[in-house]
Amino acid sequence: MGSWAVAGGGSVMAFDTTYAETSLNFVDQHLTKAVDLTGAANQGPVKLSQTVNLAAGSYLLPFYLGDISGIPDYTLASSVNVLINNAQVGSTFSNGAATGTVNWAPMSVLFSTLVSGPTTVAFSTASLTLDNFTGIENVVLTAVPEPDV
Repeated sequence: MGSWAVAGGGSVMAFDTTYAETSLNFVDQHLTKAVDLTGAANQGPVKLSQTVNLAAGSYLLPFYLGDISGIPDYTLASSVNVLINNAQVGSTFSNGAATGTVNWAPMSVLFSTLVSGPTTVAFSTASLTLDNFTGIENVVLTAVPEPDV
């Protein structure tokens, strides 16, 4: 996948490998790059999206959802919605680790497109009440092969 765009009035915070704040370290699951959808200072509802050209067919979208909770200022579970062409796919994804450190949980959604062309894939914070950290990382979009007839 290529470049991501931010909408919704807020901003996201991208970090490589580790981001440190006060006495907390936010470590990326795969030690590459991650995004905090809440951004610096929890700036409000955010949607992170990317438009890609897809052929008609089925697709798998696995990702990791990061949460840090169970400590002051980090009390809520991280929750996101996955949207395909602005329509929510599946239920709200949540991770409420309550570990005091970043916990990354694998998530995935399966979706289909009926026609070829531009398709917008988005992650959106799931409520107006934001947690102080809602991480997304290791997003990979893959086509699901059609069964042989």
